[in-house]
Amino acid sequence: MKYIRHILIPFIILLYSCDRPSSADITILYTSDVYGFIFPYDLLTDSTSNNCLASFATLVDEQRAINGDYMLVLDNGNKCVGSAVNTYFNFIDTISEPIYFKAERMIGYDATGVGVRDLEVKETINPTRHDEKTCPPRVCANIINKHTGKPHFAPYFIKEINGIKVAVLPMTSPNIVGIPQEERENIYIEDMVECAQKWVKIIREKENPDVLIGMFCCNSNYKKDNINIDSNKNPNGGIPAAIKVAGFDLVLLGDAEEDEDNICTINNYNGDNITVIQLAQGCNTAGQARIHLDKDPKTNRYTKRVFATIVELDSYEPKAEISENCKAEFDSVYKWFNKPIGYLVDDLYGDKSMYGPDYYRNLIHNIQLYYTKADVSMSSALLAGDTIKAGPMSMKRIYCLYPYENQLYTVKMTGQDIINFLEWGFSNQYETMTHENAPMLKLKRDTKGHIIYREDGRPYLNANPNIYTCAAGISYTVDLTKPEFQRVRIDSFCDGRRFCPKQTYVVALNSYQIGDGGYYISKGLKWDNATLEQHTIPTQNNNIRLYIGKYFQMKKKVGLEFRRDWMPSPEKWFRTARHREEKELHPVWNGNNAPEQD
Repeated sequence: MKYIRHILIPFIILLYSCDRPSSADITILYTSDVYGFIFPYDLLTDSTSNNCLASFATLVDEQRAINGDYMLVLDNGNKCVGSAVNTYFNFIDTISEPIYFKAERMIGYDATGVGVRDLEVKETINPTRHDEKTCPPRVCANIINKHTGKPHFAPYFIKEINGIKVAVLPMTSPNIVGIPQEERENIYIEDMVECAQKWVKIIREKENPDVLIGMFCCNSNYKKDNINIDSNKNPNGGIPAAIKVAGFDLVLLGDAEEDEDNICTINNYNGDNITVIQLAQGCNTAGQARIHLDKDPKTNRYTKRVFATIVELDSYEPKAEISENCKAEFDSVYKWFNKPIGYLVDDLYGDKSMYGPDYYRNLIHNIQLYYTKADVSMSSALLAGDTIKAGPMSMKRIYCLYPYENQLYTVKMTGQDIINFLEWGFSNQYETMTHENAPMLKLKRDTKGHIIYREDGRPYLNANPNIYTCAAGISYTVDLTKPEFQRVRIDSFCDGRRFCPKQTYVVALNSYQIGDGGYYISKGLKWDNATLEQHTIPTQNNNIRLYIGKYFQMKKKVGLEFRRDWMPSPEKWFRTARHREEKELHPVWNGNNAPEQD
């Protein structure tokens, strides 16, 4: 019997070898960070747009006609939040199947990854409004069920194409801040390198694939500030995983800022070249790779070459079937988005928040304090560079008034934490003034201390004004003559209560701040993720835009209220500098694209 088995094994291997083509080309198409842009219509501008999944569907049909079965269609995750369409199906119509699951089926994805932003939606974790059996497999190796210790979703995906086995290992960024508290008790996200070390070994031993694709819902920027390739739970740990864990043939990334799509080659620790595609957020592009395989007749193994490109979706006509089959859903969203819900009495100027106290942040403070009953509210200059005109308000105009998909959270902070939080923000916003005519706003400078200017003579701000944050609910001053981190003096609460640095208070924050946008958490408070999780108070259905909409519905007419929570001092210096810099400076923010000058 042993003799017969020893004859059969090589015979089976020989048959398997004969069935496999000597060469082949396999095409990979993928999307990432679609954020609900399904339809060929921009609801904010009331104009058609080809940057959507309907256009991707046309690309998929085209490539399927060319490549037949030699093709995989994948999604990298982060599709369930971020747009009016998703907001409607996540918070307004909570009975119907969310539209993004229907779109997945119509496109015919082979598998879909799970992004950390998808976990903000309970339907992703515990489906009750859609049938998972009818949808593409949902796959992610490093989202772990706390009760079982195993992946909450399938850890990897295998597709066999004419004897060629392709494996896909999806993972997501290990940042749990936006996950609803009740779900955090059930799941956690594993470090991406540790996860890859475990599952690549299992995939190799169990599946023996010819091609291994890493699909990581994060971007390539794994080296910044104090984070590096060896940092545990690096939020962008996909590249470290590909470098440290041998075996990946292709890496698919997402989560990049607008226009930061790119293709590059990295080397792992064994010296192997790996092609990396990175897509930006918003469904403007898709990634495409052709993997050419040549079989070595002696080893029966394939050598591989990867050819990658980024496809601009606006060059494809949207597939009409998507819009036709989803017309009822689109009509419901459109009606809700454009329905009048209140009236803004006065014009709202966003640029004022770059300099000091302003009406825009006062409005956001009022709303956050009203709905959270927090002691203190933190609000940022999210409207810098824009103006909202007085007039009837709808959800469409609220999306303009509050341009980011933020959630509202409450966090327990000591009085000293509140001071540290504010000190960090003002250190990014203000210079230390030595006289009345000294510069006030902190500007970007070169290594020699010279201000960096654009070609039109306008200087660059040192930091994105989106992180310029002030507090409401407390009465305080910011002394611009003092060194950084010595400026904030809190006198009391606005209602007369005594403010104590050692006492614990409830503070309202948005999800960008709580997710360490502007480094308020890691550098301002010096908290790690575990500390943040301990201080965060559970909330549900906390979409800030919806709170703003409810506020307008309740108030009917909303005027601008000037709160006297805070004031930079000396007040005369501040007013002189604000008038001068508003009139003469006109600073701009251009991300990290401001040129460095020696």
